[in-house]
Order: sequence, then C-alpha cells, then structure tokens
Amino acid sequence: MARIFAFAFAFLSLIALSTSRAGAYSLGGHPSDDSVCDLSPNTTSKLSRGTFVEAGTRDEVEIYERLALRKIVQNCTNGQTLVLHAKFGTQSEGNYFSSVAARLCVVADVTREPRGTSDYPNAFQTKCTIQKLDQARAWLSDAEQKISTEQMIQDGAPKRTANTPPANATVKKDCSKLNLSTMLNGGGANCQ
Repeated sequence: MARIFAFAFAFLSLIALSTSRAGAYSLGGHPSDDSVCDLSPNTTSKLSRGTFVEAGTRDEVEIYERLALRKIVQNCTNGQTLVLHAKFGTQSEGNYFSSVAARLCVVADVTREPRGTSDYPNAFQTKCTIQKLDQARAWLSDAEQKISTEQMIQDGAPKRTANTPPANATVKKDCSKLNLSTMLNGGGANCQ
C-alpha cells in the first residue's frame, strides 16, 4: 500500500512539476515584478510552514533543497533572479542554498551578500539568475521517484526515547544508604 502511495505521489509530483507559471513569484507574498523568483525573507522558515522538518532530521540539506526546488520549478522561469534569504545564517542554510543555486544557475553568477542585523548578525542572501530550470525539474522529478521528500523526512526524523516511567509505574527507591531524606520520609518505604 505504501508503495502505491509513493508511486501515486511521484506521478502527481511529475504533473505538478511539469507546469510552471511565468511571472513574478514571492514566497512571502510581498509585491514583486516578473524579473524575480523571490523566496525571501527567511526562506527556511517559509518552506517549513508547508512541510515540517524537525531539527536534527537526517539529510536536512537535501530535504530543504527539494522543498525550495518544488516552489521554484512550479512558480519561476529561466531568466528570473532567484533570491534566497537566511535569517539565522546557519551552515545548513548555506549548504542547501549553494545546492539550489548550483542546480538552477551558472555557478559564476551566484552571489552571497551579508544581511546581518544586530539581532541576526549571520543573516545572508543568495542571488543568481535562473538558467537551468529544466535540468533542476528533471533532477527533482527523478529524486522524488526514488524516494519522496516526505518519506525522507519520516525516515530521517530523530528517534525519541522516553526517560520517564509510565504514569502508573511505581518508582522504587534505592535505600541501601541511610541519609537525611530516608530518615525524614519514613525510612524504607518504596525501597527496592
């Protein structure tokens, strides 16, 4: 059943990825013109609104690369200036911005400009002219057919373990040593 779902999702992704709309695009919804494919400000946060990626998820750089490429191949065209913005300026943002830019733009055209503020001193912006949209679309389609982004997120999410006993469990105390607490709390009650 999961295999059928993955195939159906990949097929629908192909259909969605094969259509792109020309014109201005702003992930943040702010006014723009047809020359810009704008995923700023705070690209990572905006991408996370549609698809939650827990901190510490394995393959986080590729996951965010795919999320960004989904938006770009669906909404942008060759010749537009791609704008990505890192509010916190993390290493993973720098890594996936570089990957996205390399898939879409000529590497010599990619610029990284500091956009630091007193609150966010490491912020930066990456810009380039989109020239390889069809290649990026093909890569994304192929990658999604192999394993969906959603499956990558599910498989790579950090594993959580509970360090606390169930609510109905009785906690046994080690009373092998006499201390003030043991004497004041009634001696050996609940001891192992």
